[in-house]
Amino acid sequence: MTGRVRRAIMVWAIALAALVTSGHIGDSNTHFRGQAGPYAVRVTIRHPGVVPGLADITVRVEGGFVRRVTVQPVPARQGFQGAPRPDDAAPVPGKPGLWAAELWFMESGSYSVHVAVEGDEGAGSVVVPVASIATRRLDLGPGLGILLLGLGLFLAVGLVSIVRAAVGDAVLAPGEVPDAARIRRARTAAAVSAVVLIVLLTGARAWWGAEDAAYQARMFRPLGIDAQLAQDPAGPVLRIALGDGADTSSRFSPIVPDHGKLMHAFLVRHPDGAAFAHIHPAATAADSFHASLPALPAGTYLLYADIVHESGFAQTLVDTIEVSDYMPAARTTDPDDAWWNGTPEPAPSTGGSAEIRFADGTTLVRQTPAEGITAGEDVTLRFAARERDGRPTILDAYMGMPAHAAVRRDDDGVFVHLHPSGSISSAAQEQLTRILGLADDAPYAGHATTSAADAGIIEIPYAFPSPGHYRVYVQTKRAGTVRTAAFDFVVADRR
Repeated sequence: MTGRVRRAIMVWAIALAALVTSGHIGDSNTHFRGQAGPYAVRVTIRHPGVVPGLADITVRVEGGFVRRVTVQPVPARQGFQGAPRPDDAAPVPGKPGLWAAELWFMESGSYSVHVAVEGDEGAGSVVVPVASIATRRLDLGPGLGILLLGLGLFLAVGLVSIVRAAVGDAVLAPGEVPDAARIRRARTAAAVSAVVLIVLLTGARAWWGAEDAAYQARMFRPLGIDAQLAQDPAGPVLRIALGDGADTSSRFSPIVPDHGKLMHAFLVRHPDGAAFAHIHPAATAADSFHASLPALPAGTYLLYADIVHESGFAQTLVDTIEVSDYMPAARTTDPDDAWWNGTPEPAPSTGGSAEIRFADGTTLVRQTPAEGITAGEDVTLRFAARERDGRPTILDAYMGMPAHAAVRRDDDGVFVHLHPSGSISSAAQEQLTRILGLADDAPYAGHATTSAADAGIIEIPYAFPSPGHYRVYVQTKRAGTVRTAAFDFVVADRR
């Protein structure tokens, strides 16, 4: 198999994953951690994948006695005026502080979930951005299909029998025997009703097929992306072109900065994940970007490019590139670019901590067990930054956050960009907050607090979507230098 064929197959597989999930690869759920006024909240939204569809929402609240939690789906285009009334979340029995609700998302596009909390500490609210998109169609299972077919045949035969009896025996006096003419009329009526029924069922099948085709045509398809390496005198340059040959301006609004960058691009070497880069290509046009390639070892790299639209809609675009054996120039397009080569410290076989030591002697310690995590279960990825003498490291803000993290499953089926505020895009939250007219209202500033980070502690909310072996790349900034550490996790299947 030639390199070009292998690359085409890989791109197709990654594109398929993007079609299935959007926003992140292999994980369509939304995770948020922040403040709703005086209350620390953690919100998980499990998307239905179909539109209209019913999403499961859980809200964990910390701080004070809480009397009421409401959730409200708000479409970006209509705002509060086009939104349904808030739904009351119900306390989850046996789990203090946890509230649950279900919400319908009726339209495709950029949404937000408006979470409001009332309690002894007062009231507070927060906006959680959500991409309401159809990423799949629900198939009719064989068992249900056979059952419905049997019931349909039963009803069809019953209808024809009723028509035949209505024209024949039903109009006769008790004990009267129908004559030959009446029998012929009854049979003719039954035949005509059967033909009419077949025509109606055929038309209904055609209508259903047209509706299904229209639904599939409306299913989310991300922007196309074409990533190429070009050799400049100063070193290799990564060039990224957006667009798929269609009029994308009618489907997506302009791109806006997220954490101050128009694009966050991640490069992960396939299949071992032993090299990683987080770079920020600069725009050369509305649909073109470029960045100097960091000093990465040769190999095939998966490219994940995160962008946020003016509507608050976020996408992750995917492609692959081939890095040759030449030595790239160690220069950057952006001062926040960072990369990592090597393998992480071996993960303990039965949980416990793991420590990564940086070149300056400081460390990053994983405090979340590497094992004992179950797919779909909310966890907090916890890391401690320490100086040489064990004191907590005072971390610089890295693009407005105490840390950034990228989660990758070893088969490339999952890739998610995380922060201490969760998987949401800060730009999307800011855009939706502004659209809803809440930008100047302090309770709606939903970012996570930095008190823990001031003590060198990094806490990132997440729920691994599926079982498998994962690598988590954690990036922090100290004394103006971005450091990257990689940790392995084992996630078990649900029992």
